[in-house]
This record gives sequence, structure tokens and C-alpha cells, in this order.
Amino acid sequence: MASERPGDLLAGRYRRVRTIGVGGMARVHLAEDERLGRRVAIKQLHAESPDEAVARFGREAKLGASLNHPNLVSIYDIESDGESVLIVMEYVEGETLQQAIGRGPLEAQRVTWVVGDVAAGLDHAHGHGVVHRDVKPANILIRHDEVAKLADLGIARAAEGTAITRAGTVMGTAAYMAPEQLGGDAASRSPTRPRPSSASSPPRAAQPAGGSASDGRPPASSRATSSSSRSSSRPRPTASSSPAQ
Repeated sequence: MASERPGDLLAGRYRRVRTIGVGGMARVHLAEDERLGRRVAIKQLHAESPDEAVARFGREAKLGASLNHPNLVSIYDIESDGESVLIVMEYVEGETLQQAIGRGPLEAQRVTWVVGDVAAGLDHAHGHGVVHRDVKPANILIRHDEVAKLADLGIARAAEGTAITRAGTVMGTAAYMAPEQLGGDAASRSPTRPRPSSASSPPRAAQPAGGSASDGRPPASSRATSSSSRSSSRPRPTASSSPAQ
């Protein structure tokens, strides 16, 4: 069974502080890297997961490690602790967009910043042949200095690589999918589609999450859209939010 006690050592170097998230495929720990003296987030695949989950987990690590952008959560390493597979990644001290929305709609300027940051991260990923496919508030982390970072490449698709899911299977969270993704449009499947011209025209994948942030609830069936533009010289307020639990 996976370690759950504070102080336990993962992969021989990561000292577990606490669990900060649990999902159907994995749990996420906050840990201290005893070699480099920094805090990291460790995504630990549940023990006895099926082979498909293990393959998807490894693919997530490789895709994440191939990207380097300030609005994408950095992947540092992939390890095994003898019981399960671990992805070691950047720890973002702050909260998810979903937690922020839980307190009510975000002010328009903050929505603009978040959508702009996510769009910039997506633009970088698309330019490197990676389509995220699950852009939703729970996968958008907002750091204390109000920088937003996109996380979780678990169902992302690469331009070249082995397909993990069956052809025609729709992957993602339905409420936050772009219309072409729900409809199986080739644009959503091809990571080589034309890149957005600028961060002021965010990829459609970022728009439903932005609509939720504005409305304080999941997007309606009519699909929320965002037309806010982002200024590269915007001031960043000092955030008073608590770290994600």
C-alpha cells in the first residue's frame, strides 16, 4: 500500500510532508527533495493500477518533461518506489482555479490574467506538438503572485506517439471541452494545427474555464466564451490566498 505517513521517504530522496490531492488514478504529495533542498509535488500512481494507467502515467511524464514554459507546471523526473510509479514535479504554492471559483466569480481583470496565462502555456504546448485535452479549473494552478500554471497532461496527445485510448474515444471533462473536441473535429486531434496568433486570442480550449471563472459556475451548455485581451505589462497584485490543500 502507498505510503501515507508524514516523514516517509519516497524513492529514497523525497520526504513526504502531506497529501495535497487524491484522484481516480493517483494521489499527489507535497514533499521535500533532500538532495536539492526544495519542495516538490509528487504524483503517485495508485498501487496495482492497470497497465493502461501505467502507460498513460509514463506518457504524461515524458510529455511534461519535453515542455519548458512559465505557465506550465514543470516535470522534474519519473521514479519508482517499488510499489508504484512517481512523477516528480514543480510545487505551485497557491490554489487551483476551481478553489478560487468556489468563493464566487472572479473579477474581470483576474479572469483576463488567468486566461492569458493558460493561453500562453497552451500556445507553447501546441507549438511543440502537444494538445492538453483537459483544460479545466481543477487543472489550473494560481500561484501566490497571481501567475497561473496549467497542470496534468494525463490525457494529452502528442504529434508522434503510441495511442493509449481507442480511436474515436472522447477524452476530457465534457463541460470544459471545446466544441470541436466534443464533435471529434480534426482540429482538436491534430497538434500541428495553426498556432494562435497571440495570447490576446486564447485557444478555444481555455475559454470554457475562463467562462466559469467569470460566472462562478461550470459553463452552460451554450458554452461560455472569453474575449478578454491580456497585457504583457500587467501589474501583478500580491495574493492573500492560502496554499492548496
